[in-house]
Amino acid sequence: MSKLEILLSSYEDFELAYLVKYKLDSYMRERQEIVFEHIKSRGLTPDKLKSLTLQYDHKKLWDNKKRCPRCKSAKLQSSRVSPKMGNRGMYDEAANLRYEESKEEETICMVCGFMVDNPNDEKWDRPALGERNKKKGLFGRFIDFVNTWV
Repeated sequence: MSKLEILLSSYEDFELAYLVKYKLDSYMRERQEIVFEHIKSRGLTPDKLKSLTLQYDHKKLWDNKKRCPRCKSAKLQSSRVSPKMGNRGMYDEAANLRYEESKEEETICMVCGFMVDNPNDEKWDRPALGERNKKKGLFGRFIDFVNTWV
């Protein structure tokens, strides 16, 4: 049994459905065939996979596990990454000296590939586009528009 087959056997049916929906295209052809064979061996059809994703899209799970917001899986992988310097505002000299202490947690869903926690994603630090536009007048919104083209 390969590592992929062991991993697939640990997935529940709904997790396999989300794997097919979001992440299977990123696999090489040989790996895709292994996934399809595993799905066939479980007796899952394309209609059953689609109904599982529709069922779990709006499902709320009330356990205390940290879950992926997209597929509701608890199979998350965390790693420590260093934040981008331009992302946090002023450069932190102390963080440069204490490199390990400046690292932050990044969490990725192993089933669908969704990035649950991304410390380097700039959208976390900026207000939403609608909030920004409410504060600015017409000229400010025009400047923002021009800046997106530069």
